Amino acid sequence: MSYEEVRDYIEETVKLGSVDGVLKEQIVSVDGFGMETEKEIIDALKEAV
Repeated sequence: MSYEEVRDYIEETVKLGSVDGVLKEQIVSVDGFGMETEKEIIDALKEAV
């Protein structure tokens, strides 16, 4: 799964009412981290595999 696909998915779920698991806010982020961090994680996982 690409970063763009993950970002699009998270954006859609936020539109539907989901909230960040740590911040408890309806924003596009993952466990309190911005999408820049999410991109770094996805890139690192792709490199490792």
